[in-house]
Amino acid sequence: MTFDVTFDGSIHDRSIVTDTGWRILLGRGLDIFQNVNGDAFDLASRLEAYRQVKAFGITYVRARA
Repeated sequence: MTFDVTFDGSIHDRSIVTDTGWRILLGRGLDIFQNVNGDAFDLASRLEAYRQVKAFGITYVRARA
C-alpha cells in the first residue's frame, strides 16, 4: 500500500481520498483515543488494544465519475 500525503494550510479538513473514487471523512481525524494516565501498570498505556476510544464518525462518499 502506498500513501501520498498532502498538507493544505488553507483548510481544516480530515479526509482520505482513494484512487478508486472514494473519499473517507474522519470526523475526529486520528485523535480517537482517550487520554491514558501513563501508569506503568496500566495496560492501556502500553497496549493500544486496551485503550478506550472517543466517540467519532466516519463517512464514506463516492465521488462522481
